[in-house]
Amino acid sequence: MHHSLSLSILTIQAPTGTVTLMFTDIVGSTALRDALVALHGEGEGNRVYGQRFLDPHNERIRGFIETHRGFEVKTIGDSFMVAFAQPEDAVRCAVDIQRSLRDAPIVTDDPLRPLAVRIGMHTGAVTLVERDGRADYDGHAVNIAARVESLMKGGERVYCSGSTESLARMGPGIRFQNYGPYSLKGVLSERVEIVDVLWDDAMKPAAPEQPPELPYPWLTKWIGREREIAELQAALRTHKLVTLHGTGGVGKTRLAVETLLAAETFDGPRLPRDTVFVSLEGANTVPDGFVSAVRKALGLTEVDAPDLTALCRKLRGSDKLLLLDNFESVMAETKTVSLIAALPGVRILVTGQQALGVNGERVVELEPMVTEGNITTLESYRLFVGLAQRRDARWQPDDSAAMREVLTATDGLPYLIELVATVAPKRVLRQLADELKTHVTTVQARSGFAAAERHASVLACLEWASGLLPKQERNALPRLAIFANGFNAEAAEAVTATPLASLDVLVDASLIRFDRETGRYSMLATTSQFVNHVLATDERVRISSEHARWFIDRLVRADRTLKAKGGEAQALARKWIDADFQNIAQAVAWAEDKERDLFERAVAAFGMYLHQTCRFSENVRLNEALLSRLCLDADPEAWARAQNNLGVAFRDLPTGDRDRNSAKAISCFEEALRVRTERDFPVEWSMTEHNLGIAYSNLPTGNQGGNLGKAIDCYQAALQVRTKRDLPLEWAQTQYSLGNAYAELPTGDRGDNLARAIAFLEEALLIMTEGDFPADWAATKNSLGLAFWRLAYVRDASENLPKAILCFEAALRVRTEHDSPAGWAALQGNLGIAYSHLPVGDPTENLTKAFVFNEAALRVYTEQDFPEDWAGAQNNLANIYTLLPGGDREENLANAIRCLQATLRVRNEHNSPAAWAQTQNNLGNAYEELAAGKPGYNLQEAIACFESAARGYLAVGLMDRAKVARQRAAALVIHSQSPSEPRLKAKLPARRKPRRR
Repeated sequence: MHHSLSLSILTIQAPTGTVTLMFTDIVGSTALRDALVALHGEGEGNRVYGQRFLDPHNERIRGFIETHRGFEVKTIGDSFMVAFAQPEDAVRCAVDIQRSLRDAPIVTDDPLRPLAVRIGMHTGAVTLVERDGRADYDGHAVNIAARVESLMKGGERVYCSGSTESLARMGPGIRFQNYGPYSLKGVLSERVEIVDVLWDDAMKPAAPEQPPELPYPWLTKWIGREREIAELQAALRTHKLVTLHGTGGVGKTRLAVETLLAAETFDGPRLPRDTVFVSLEGANTVPDGFVSAVRKALGLTEVDAPDLTALCRKLRGSDKLLLLDNFESVMAETKTVSLIAALPGVRILVTGQQALGVNGERVVELEPMVTEGNITTLESYRLFVGLAQRRDARWQPDDSAAMREVLTATDGLPYLIELVATVAPKRVLRQLADELKTHVTTVQARSGFAAAERHASVLACLEWASGLLPKQERNALPRLAIFANGFNAEAAEAVTATPLASLDVLVDASLIRFDRETGRYSMLATTSQFVNHVLATDERVRISSEHARWFIDRLVRADRTLKAKGGEAQALARKWIDADFQNIAQAVAWAEDKERDLFERAVAAFGMYLHQTCRFSENVRLNEALLSRLCLDADPEAWARAQNNLGVAFRDLPTGDRDRNSAKAISCFEEALRVRTERDFPVEWSMTEHNLGIAYSNLPTGNQGGNLGKAIDCYQAALQVRTKRDLPLEWAQTQYSLGNAYAELPTGDRGDNLARAIAFLEEALLIMTEGDFPADWAATKNSLGLAFWRLAYVRDASENLPKAILCFEAALRVRTEHDSPAGWAALQGNLGIAYSHLPVGDPTENLTKAFVFNEAALRVYTEQDFPEDWAGAQNNLANIYTLLPGGDREENLANAIRCLQATLRVRNEHNSPAAWAQTQNNLGNAYEELAAGKPGYNLQEAIACFESAARGYLAVGLMDRAKVARQRAAALVIHSQSPSEPRLKAKLPARRKPRRR
């Protein structure tokens, strides 16, 4: 139970001057509340949430605020804002809150996941103000403190800014870990040092990820729209689906972004903490474009979420707000949006030129700025003058009548106001008004528009603005529309012959935008639609060809870099592909349709990146499409190369029938070897032999020892060519594969096999260093950790499991959830397994860590996307439940059985006999222990499971394990016939096999 001293007799005054501001927030509160509302209805759900979670949380927090002389500024939904005169009081308060929640948790429905709280703070100068009769604060420090707290994903930790660390006078027991400067959302003027407050000796530093930024390509100051921002902010707090509706050019995207950037400063219920910007521009031009766009914005891959169902699983309970921008291009997905908005923990803000028209939608209308009335009080006038004076600070409107005509010509659309205002300092206002009036009249006459139709104003202003450009820039503008999702200066010069000077002219004219953070240019959809019809057909064909060739040439160069020595160069190549992925995909699609040779180069160069980013099915599709265009007789080398690459794609495919995928991979490699002989193509032959070995080692069926024996033979054959002197990297890769094979070899002396495996892997690390080949180094470190993990079974576990953990933790320096989701998840799962069996340290703490790691892995591993890995994670959860030292033993065993039964939805006797047998054995263990308290039915279940396990072990040649399982089944049969026998001794389930990814 937590304790706090009462200071209720004292009156804490709001501190002034330099103040430490602390923000707290309940982790996952939106999802928790939504789930209760869905279960009980809105009124009862909110009452239950308050009674079970919010009220105890608030009482706990307020107790510590009083103890440490904090001033409670306000509560914002589930969040507290607190001010302290002394930074050390704030730090101690935060630490006591987190220690209390650890020692006396507020329990939820999941006993392993009690209520958790994030805490962040910053020290800086503030202004004390009064709002609604209460003291409050204004100033930059308020925004920074809120953003520091928003960096955290989970609870338990405390983050502060560097200024708080430098000013806090702390005693022993608290350590600070400085992670350096971060760019914080909405804090545009500076980067802020982020510091971890480590309040327990066992806590390890955990740097926050740099948060994804909302796009902010605007270089102009935000002016006006205060009423619309307030209305949109209120709608977002009370509705799960909000549509910001307005015509093109009215400023929907910017208003949405400005509202979300300011959201933390508003009172009332908190919005979801993670805002995800989803650009839907062009999403209607590709299959599953909407799901693909959302997936990309979330940092997921096609394997993480191949379809809508999987995407919903990822989003459920995620505490996210999705900003779906330019939804008019995918109006067919209206029902999909409604479905996603209904998920607990998810809010959706749509910007579009049409309302969705679904139940529960709240529509906020964004009208053009008013252009009639007292001109000096109009927002449209203020915006125009501000933009014009940004070009010439001395500019002043000299003709009010002409000024009104100019604003009328723009129809109050902020984008058009910006276009026209850029030219205003170069024109007399009357001249400007007459030019615009002439263009509007011409467009209306040409197209038959009604006088009030806004589309006429858009076309007229764009034609007028582009007509003012010099000839070179006027010709360049429609060519730049070829790019997908933006471009950089190098691509503009190479593909469209547009020099940097011309890009400057177009940015200056507000016809394209430049993002200083990324160094990339972009074109608004309104402009792109206008210029697309200007480009002649033959010119569009020529530019499309130039675009495809340039991006595929760059892709080939990037692929060579990814495969060569140099970690920094590899990272830059990967970053370039990430940024221009849509342009590359567009180029590959053009080559697939137009030119086979170019397509062949593209497919070969795309494979490694697609594998690294888990786009496995796309890799299979592209290689199958290429192979269908090739002929063995006409071009045997190209045909063999395509067979080899298709084999790799099938070998790595984690979905579908694994046995079938492996068989296809082996068939492809064997076909390639018809051409790639050791005599004629020794290097290519050794590559395919190596790949064939990996395919055999991954076979889920057949005799495991025999399959691994074939794999080892292939690797040894490949080493006849892959020598350390001639092909050092390839030699190291084969050493790595040999290490994996010996680590899993079930025949021979287990300890000797593992010693050989460790030796092979350590040899590989001599070449594949973290600096030179980071991805290969991380994979080898992971495999070395697995070898030490297995060695713990036959030798000292207290020595080898900590070695395994060190290897896994080291590999996480390279494998991040964003850049390598599958590899990251494998490491999370492996850490979970290691901690669940760690014989040193506190058992409960180790099991809690194991659970956290396993849950992290399940963010990537879903039943549909990574079925085998998901099943392994379920098996590991069962193991954790069985090992739990506290709680109701019968309930823990029931949870373990539930997880193991879920595992069998994936692991069956046909496609995964070894894994199926292991799961049956684990089930037998759980049922056997459960039968110790409740004999009868559970005992018969245990017998059946052990008999099934024996049958599965026999099928894959694991004779010793089959013998043990049969003996246990026979012993239980005897026991079931002898009810007077003493109580059965509890057994723990066998350990799950970790993942070698």
